Amino acid sequence: MKSRTFSGPFCVIFLFLAFSGHAQKEDILPIEIFGNVVGMPSKKNLEGVVVSVYKGNFKVDEVKTDRKGKFSVFITPNSGDYQVRFSYPLHATMYCMVNSVVPEKFTVVDKGHGFPDLPMWPSNTKDVNVYAFRDNPFAKIRWEKKSFGEDLAYFELFKRKLDNLEELANIRQKELDEITMKDKLLILNLEDSLLDA
Repeated sequence: MKSRTFSGPFCVIFLFLAFSGHAQKEDILPIEIFGNVVGMPSKKNLEGVVVSVYKGNFKVDEVKTDRKGKFSVFITPNSGDYQVRFSYPLHATMYCMVNSVVPEKFTVVDKGHGFPDLPMWPSNTKDVNVYAFRDNPFAKIRWEKKSFGEDLAYFELFKRKLDNLEELANIRQKELDEITMKDKLLILNLEDSLLDA
């Protein structure tokens, strides 16, 4: 009995199909995180904001915003969690988290996630948002059905943190106002005592 070997066109077709299936799985495009950054409260575009991408403690990418405040960084799909950090002189540093997992059935990621008019606050602002941004990610990005998007449950949680911080800031401001009023009364009493003496 003669053994049958594949040669010529059959080999070429077989190899093409084998490698094209493999290439599609490996060639998922990078996830783009993009947008523009504006300074608060002026809402003017910020040029030169450093946008750094970290995987753990290692910086894997870094860009600066252009004169229109625009930026774009890329993350390799299915390679873990990343932190995208935004820093600018005299402004509060803030960050978002990106989970890069893409389901196996998706071989192409059409787009990443955009942040239009991402606000950055001066570090000395009395706006309470700066405290929440410093200690918590302002967003968590992950795969949502067919594309990357914000984790809406986290967004609601973060919004509540902002509301709670605003309430605490109001209480603190009332305390400071009371201390100021007591100090003023003390000074007036001291002035009256000196005038009487």
